[in-house]
Amino acid sequence: MKPKSSTNQEEWRDDSPIGLLRFGEEFITVGKDAFKAHRKRCPRTLLEEHTGEVVSDAIYYNFLHGVELALKSYLRHIDAVNLQELRRPPYGHNLCSLLDKSISLNLRAVCPKLKDSHIDAIHRSNKRYMQKELEYVHIGLAEYPTINVVAKAAETLIAELKELRMESAKQR
Repeated sequence: MKPKSSTNQEEWRDDSPIGLLRFGEEFITVGKDAFKAHRKRCPRTLLEEHTGEVVSDAIYYNFLHGVELALKSYLRHIDAVNLQELRRPPYGHNLCSLLDKSISLNLRAVCPKLKDSHIDAIHRSNKRYMQKELEYVHIGLAEYPTINVVAKAAETLIAELKELRMESAKQR
C-alpha cells in the first residue's frame, strides 16, 4: 500500500476515478504541447495536407495513454470493473477492450460528442499501442489514424468525463 501524501497536488494522484482522469489529462496536455511544438518546427507539407501529418510516436503515445486512463476512470467511476481487473487482460493496455466495455456501459450517453471517427481512431491505434511500438523504436512503415482525430478523441473523452461528479479516493 502506497503512503498517502498530505499535499493537495499529490492527493489526486491515486487510482480513484478522479485520480485516473486527472493523470490521463496530464498525458493529453503533454501530447498537445508536443504537437504544437512539432507544428512550429515542421510546417505541414502539401502531401500531409491530404494524408495527415507525420508526427513522433511519442505524441501518439501521450494522447493514447490519456485515453487509456480516461476509460479506466470511467469504468472505475461506475463501479463496473475493479482496479485489479483493469490491470490485467482483457483490459490492461487494451484500448479496444476498455472502449468496448465502456460503450456497452453507456459511455456514448455520458460523452455524446465522442464521434464514430474517434472510436475508429482508438480501435485502429490499439495494436501498436498494446504492443509498445509507440514506446520503442519501430523500423518500417506504420499506418496510423491521423493525429488530429486521435487528439480530438482524447480531448473529447477527458472534457466530457470531467463533467461527471467523480470522487477522489478520500471520498470513496
